[in-house]
Amino acid sequence: YVFVRAIDYKGGQYGTLILSKYPITSSEVVNLDAGDKEGRSYGHAVIDIGGVSVDFFNTHLSYESLPLRAGQFAVLAEAASNCGRYLVTGVFNTADYTEFSVFSGAGMINRTERHYVTFPGNSSGIDNIVFKGGFTEISSGTVVNGSSDHYMMWAVFSLGSDEP
Repeated sequence: YVFVRAIDYKGGQYGTLILSKYPITSSEVVNLDAGDKEGRSYGHAVIDIGGVSVDFFNTHLSYESLPLRAGQFAVLAEAASNCGRYLVTGVFNTADYTEFSVFSGAGMINRTERHYVTFPGNSSGIDNIVFKGGFTEISSGTVVNGSSDHYMMWAVFSLGSDEP
């Protein structure tokens, strides 16, 4: 696992987590510019899936303003563009799928043609999974439960063994 610290909180830390049943061969946590708003970051783990290297990113972007979030999207997309095969997951805090255009040529689970509600507070789909490089979506959906203010989004992919 990789803990992705965003802020110190009540004597501890708050952030996201990358959890993998496959070996994580390297990882990093990168702080994102959040201006004077709540701190944001992304985690990047390289995961070995049966000899195939997958770059896996996880984040929780700002909701306060489009320009602030656009800058965070740009940094994250630039990091992913340096990877041949990647997954980017997280709370993107937008249901405007045009904001994801920075991930050139990538697919998305939550999109205009298929919208999953992931934030029931306002019935929006602000969480997503972005993928590129040999992934084929098999199935996807959400898990509705009371353990979070978000519904968990999931996806099953097949992964080609050839280079992306």
